[in-house]
Amino acid sequence: MKELTQAIHKKTEILNKADSGGGNEYFYTKTVTIKHKPEIGLGIKDHPYYTTHEELRFNYDRYHKDIGAVSLEIENYLSQISHLTDSVELLTSKTKIAEENQVIVTNSEKIKNSAEVSLSQTKAKLTSYLQGLNEIQRACIVASKAQIPGSEFLIETICDLGFDCNVLAKIAIDGNDISIFDFALNLGADLDGHLVDDKTLIQHAIMQGNQSIIARVIGSTKNFESSLMYAMTQDDLATIKTILSSYPGLASNLLFDDCTLLHYAIASNQINVAHYLINLHPKTLEINNSNGDSCFKIALRSGNDEIVSLVSSHVFLEQECAALVKSGDDLLVNRAIKLQLVKEDYLKTHEHDVESLILISDHVVVDDTESLGNLYSNHVDNLMI
Repeated sequence: MKELTQAIHKKTEILNKADSGGGNEYFYTKTVTIKHKPEIGLGIKDHPYYTTHEELRFNYDRYHKDIGAVSLEIENYLSQISHLTDSVELLTSKTKIAEENQVIVTNSEKIKNSAEVSLSQTKAKLTSYLQGLNEIQRACIVASKAQIPGSEFLIETICDLGFDCNVLAKIAIDGNDISIFDFALNLGADLDGHLVDDKTLIQHAIMQGNQSIIARVIGSTKNFESSLMYAMTQDDLATIKTILSSYPGLASNLLFDDCTLLHYAIASNQINVAHYLINLHPKTLEINNSNGDSCFKIALRSGNDEIVSLVSSHVFLEQECAALVKSGDDLLVNRAIKLQLVKEDYLKTHEHDVESLILISDHVVVDDTESLGNLYSNHVDNLMI
């Protein structure tokens, strides 16, 4: 029963509710307050604001209580089916032997036909009962009965009716049951795109640590974008290391055609993930995002001095500063000057890179490198980011 209760997870329940069209007593509506922190730019947050909305929630207490009754009911049906199946087989065998020996057995055929009718009726009742369950419940039943002899009709019927194979995969991961996990995979469990308790199935498998299941996961899909993203936001280095050890090229990919994992880690101030990626996959520092922004520029925009220090210590700083000055992004240039990344000497000796630098500070406009050097000396302590 522990495996059954562990199978109930928020995301799959809400999806199941949506699929059912709204009429399910296992769900209730709750008013939820949401905090929003809008982005002014990548990694720069505006003042938060709050909204409320109605959200579907799953009634765990009722479900956990009812799943026990479901299991008992299933056991009762399986017992009846097993008994009737044995009776039909025995009567069939006796009838065959009697015919071979030319012995007349009174009412034998009638009794066998009656048993067959009862078996058919019992199977029909079980099918009807299973139809009344939701896909999560049916997944739990598959997990608990799939490998029990005599459950073939039950499993076939549930497969025909449908069940949540993502829940089944999670149960298999929790129970280190690779055969059930393979069964869920074959039926379409979404390893990367489906969340259970705010993690993908790939994350759950890696966290559980069963090497056979991890190997199966890594070898069963090439879609890891969602898992990498969620792992990055959750500081889940184990998932990132496991995936990139098998597919190192993913470190350089623009996830969702937008940013690399390192770009996201820098913008989100995930220092542990950024450290790992820079140390193990340093080439990712050379890649710009879809907007043309470098890791250095994103780090400056993040507002995190530790992130800026980490990135600037691993890049060709003079080249990055030249590109930054050319970009004309006054805010970031000012920040780089304040952090002493753009030096006065650089501005004087690289005037060919700065044809027209306009630096706004205290409403002073500067368009030549000599004046800029003086401005840097006099105002660097007062520059605001």
